[in-house]
Amino acid sequence: MSAPLRRRLAFSAALVVAALLAGEVLSRALFADALQAWRAPPPPPAEDAPFMHGNPYLLWEFAPGLRSQRGHLVHINRLGLRGPEVQVPKPPGIRRLVSVGDSSVFGDGVGDDEVFGVQVAARLGPGVEHVNAAVPGYSTFQSINLLRMRVLALEPDLLVIASLWSDNNFDAFVDRELLTAYAAWQEGSVAKARRALDHSALFGVLDWHLRVSRRATAVRKVGFMLGSGQKAGPRRVAIQDYADNLETLCALAVGAGAEVIFLVLANREDLAPVPVGAPASGPAWEPYRQVMRDAAARHGAPVVEVPALFRNSGLSAEALFVDEMHPSAAGHRIIARELATLLTQRGWPDGGRVMGPGATGPVPRYVDPNLSPP
Repeated sequence: MSAPLRRRLAFSAALVVAALLAGEVLSRALFADALQAWRAPPPPPAEDAPFMHGNPYLLWEFAPGLRSQRGHLVHINRLGLRGPEVQVPKPPGIRRLVSVGDSSVFGDGVGDDEVFGVQVAARLGPGVEHVNAAVPGYSTFQSINLLRMRVLALEPDLLVIASLWSDNNFDAFVDRELLTAYAAWQEGSVAKARRALDHSALFGVLDWHLRVSRRATAVRKVGFMLGSGQKAGPRRVAIQDYADNLETLCALAVGAGAEVIFLVLANREDLAPVPVGAPASGPAWEPYRQVMRDAAARHGAPVVEVPALFRNSGLSAEALFVDEMHPSAAGHRIIARELATLLTQRGWPDGGRVMGPGATGPVPRYVDPNLSPP
């Protein structure tokens, strides 16, 4: 290579480097708000603002603060989660139990101390903490992003997966089409390059404007569950996506050193006699319950069957639910008692294992009977 050519190449390289440096400086100075949104930090306190904020990775999230909901005070911490502040790093000797799901797991209609996860920790003693990572309306897609963004950093020891109603719900939108995958660039062949670019303000601004912000959306109102005979619109999460998402949740938990328990939620229809002429496949949510049971068997994870617990309790639907699907304080106590008994029997508070050997083989391919041709 001739000396003039080398000088031209060196000069061109210097210009490129100078342009990139200038882009970094300008991006940090002029697009601070876009960078903050792109990195999706915990939401800012907003005592006088709406209860929820929009978030392109989560669709919606809680604003920290104290709220009144259905006659109960709800404390939202700095991470946007219900409950007290969570200490990071986790203190020595603490076993941390995390629950994910939607409003039934969040505890809609009951007080902070009545939520089943809080009661489990109280039953197991001061060495156990509960982190409520359930948010009203959250599907498995949203919970996956929430775990990657904030919850795995809390060092969970056990993940209770209770995601059901929002996933199986028939609604006017499909989560896959709206959500920006938080880990879209963190897996696969471009993972190393993506991690290197995470520190670039210029890349962050470009990624925000060209990809992420296009899916940013305001808070949505969602129907958490329709009756078994109402099937309007698509499922929020298709049944195969639901199965794959349960696999992802398990993989994230196990990869973080945590174990998994599945919780099959109940509603009032579980306590009523099966109506004459009901479809052979059962209510619209029953195939999703079976997917959860299959996932538990594949991973050797325990399953807590809340419908059976509620039927065997001897209590009425009015005593067990605050409405069609949200457990009452009595319902939460029943769930907490069962979970605490299971964890105690397996020695989990003292470091014992909850999961056993699982089955082998890939995730089955599922067909939703409620969407199949007749």
